[in-house]
Amino acid sequence: MVIRVADTKFNLGDKSYLELEHVTWAPYQIKLIDLSLLTPEEIEFVNTYHSKCRHVLAPFMDKNEMDWLKRATEPVSA
Repeated sequence: MVIRVADTKFNLGDKSYLELEHVTWAPYQIKLIDLSLLTPEEIEFVNTYHSKCRHVLAPFMDKNEMDWLKRATEPVSA
């Protein structure tokens, strides 16, 4: 992960907020997550992250790899 200055309209005094940016992209292994324990916001986070994974990785994948990526990043629900 990379730490960078966040683009927010509010600051903490004269200090900016920081945010984390992913450097490596790999889908979460959904079989290892108990989705019933996640809040709706956490499920949305997983789905958003998987959408970004598809967007970032797709240009580098052949058809077989893309088929796998689509399956690995399908939206989840509780």
